[in-house]
Amino acid sequence: SNSNSNSTEIEIEIDPQLRRQFQKAFDLTLQTNPSIVPASPQILASLQNALLQQTAEKSQKEQTLRKKLSSLRSEREEMESRLRKEMGAAAVRKAELTKELERIAREKERVEESLIKQTEGMTAMKKDLEYKLAEASKEKE
Repeated sequence: SNSNSNSTEIEIEIDPQLRRQFQKAFDLTLQTNPSIVPASPQILASLQNALLQQTAEKSQKEQTLRKKLSSLRSEREEMESRLRKEMGAAAVRKAELTKELERIAREKERVEESLIKQTEGMTAMKKDLEYKLAEASKEKE
């Protein structure tokens, strides 16, 4: 009865539902395994309290881990959602740039065709002028 005062372990607050579940499991274990029941009621009470404390600590750790897991899942979903939005925006931007590039390529092609026609026209005019120049030189002779 005085064992808790000189114990170095700190008792944690135990959820009443956990306490009931533990008590049920503890009683059932003792009923099904009578050979493990200690002779002294104080030892039994001390053992029960120690096991209950360990169970409560493990339960708290499990709850903490579940909260962390839930938080991480939520964070991951948020990041995936942001990534999908960013990828969507990138896809839209890529489509816009592709259209712009295609427009520029068509314009380049049109300008090249125009230059080729102008060059052909100038070449024809040059040949015509050379011919006329040659004719004029022949007339002078």
